Amino acid sequence: MSPENWEPVFYMALVHRRYGNWDMSQSLMSKVLKYNPQDALILTNIGLSYDYLRSYDSALIYHEKAVNVMPDWESPYNNKIETLVRKNGSTGDARIILDRAIMKTGKSLLKIKTLLDIYDGKFNEVLNQTEQILNKTDFSDNTFLNNRGDKLLLCGLMHSYLCNNDISKAYFDTAIVFLERELKADPERAETYSKIGIAYAGLKNRAKAIEAGEKGLKLTEDNVIFGTERKKDLAQIYTMLGDFSNALKQIDDLLKYPSCFSLKLMQLDPVWKPLIFLPEFQGLLIKYSKI
Repeated sequence: MSPENWEPVFYMALVHRRYGNWDMSQSLMSKVLKYNPQDALILTNIGLSYDYLRSYDSALIYHEKAVNVMPDWESPYNNKIETLVRKNGSTGDARIILDRAIMKTGKSLLKIKTLLDIYDGKFNEVLNQTEQILNKTDFSDNTFLNNRGDKLLLCGLMHSYLCNNDISKAYFDTAIVFLERELKADPERAETYSKIGIAYAGLKNRAKAIEAGEKGLKLTEDNVIFGTERKKDLAQIYTMLGDFSNALKQIDDLLKYPSCFSLKLMQLDPVWKPLIFLPEFQGLLIKYSKI
């Protein structure tokens, strides 16, 4: 009906991306680019496609273009920060962008800052900040209650990295209560199953952890983008359970196909610390040396 309108072409590209039809998706994206769109949502999504294809230099170009078009919108900054970490396996350049983003948007960008702090091993700092939020927030705030499980899960992980095992288990146990409450409100939300699986893995409940992780993955069978995230979560569950063989099988799949996962990120994120000195992981380094 409107052959000169590039927006339907862009959204078709996104649908093909979700199905994992990467050649078709990128072909349609190329058509969109001929119109030189000056829309931050379009530009950063093109960057995200390059992220999944591990063309990080191209991804950075389009995230930066999105920033220039809409400098007060935080999403392109977040996307660029995550690309830099995947590419470099370090947080130095990412923190420069974070400081710029905070100044330009006027927002704290606490979520991405917390992620960088975890990568830098600042577990006590993350823990203190998250526990303060848990203690100070008004329980009448339903929005907070809905993501309280996330914060409890984060505290459990931080205590586990600090080897405070009894405290971490208490957090994981409480996190499950809130996450299962979220699940009752939205029983098809795959991400919540994965989070519950991670919490059960923290409790060393193998059966329930794997069941929840696999359920989260199954719910994303028709969505490649979300599916790779749930596969990463399942790999984390196996790692926390000490089942390194199955963890590495999931990681091999993530590296074999387009995903927002890289070996350099893996070597930075403490989640994967138990794996990186294994001979099997060294094999992955050789197999995917260009990733």
